[in-house]
Amino acid sequence: MKGHASEAELNDRIDGGLALRRRPELDRHLAACAACAARYATAEQTVKRIRALSRRAQAPRPVARPAPAARDRRRHQGLNQ
Repeated sequence: MKGHASEAELNDRIDGGLALRRRPELDRHLAACAACAARYATAEQTVKRIRALSRRAQAPRPVARPAPAARDRRRHQGLNQ
């Protein structure tokens, strides 16, 4: 590998999208290049935190509304005008 690893290569390695034939080369580079290893570690931690947050996040609860039949009955009875 010539030069530093690109952001795309680091992200692909984290996400598992890096071609199998490219992984050994990038892994060797990360073992030898402190700058790229630090960038990789930071990106990996960020992805782990985002994934943890998304697992904990819950969808908002829907607003409860009366069923259409109940609304129609109330309108008919003059309760909801």
